[in-house]
Amino acid sequence: MAAKLSNISGLGDNDDGALTAEQQSKLNDFKIETRLANEKYLRNHTEISHVLQMFTKEVLTKRPENIREFAAGYFSDKDLKDRVQEENLESYVRKFDHPASDVPLTQ
Repeated sequence: MAAKLSNISGLGDNDDGALTAEQQSKLNDFKIETRLANEKYLRNHTEISHVLQMFTKEVLTKRPENIREFAAGYFSDKDLKDRVQEENLESYVRKFDHPASDVPLTQ
């Protein structure tokens, strides 16, 4: 990369003396490639978004005092996969129970 990317991580300023220009450039490229790979993975695994939506709903509903403990219990629950599949099925059924009024059901 020709231009220096300042604060590429969004976490703070780069320590200019810690890496050579070449090392910093390679690190910046690696960060970009990793982010793109992560975004591609998330697009291909929509269930992750669904699990996070379910988790957020639980947090907002239950308002746990210790969010870390709640999250650890939530994501280590042996029944999480079954709950996600059940919620996906219910969501799918709801879409057909309430079709959009402007979409004809028959041709």
